[in-house]
Amino acid sequence: MRKKLLKASSWIGLFLFSAYSIWHHAVAPIPDVIANPIMFVSVLLMLVGVAYDFYSYAKSKNSGSNE
Repeated sequence: MRKKLLKASSWIGLFLFSAYSIWHHAVAPIPDVIANPIMFVSVLLMLVGVAYDFYSYAKSKNSGSNE
């Protein structure tokens, strides 16, 4: 379950950022009290997802070279 969540975290963060941007520009402005935590969480999720993808890629590359 944790691996699936880590793999999906970059997509969840991107979805959260996109939903915030569309809502903010198309529907109604969002107050900064709400917008700042949303942006922080979405960027954090994207960074976690990218870092996990890089970790998984590096781990798979190194596991094949130990022959």
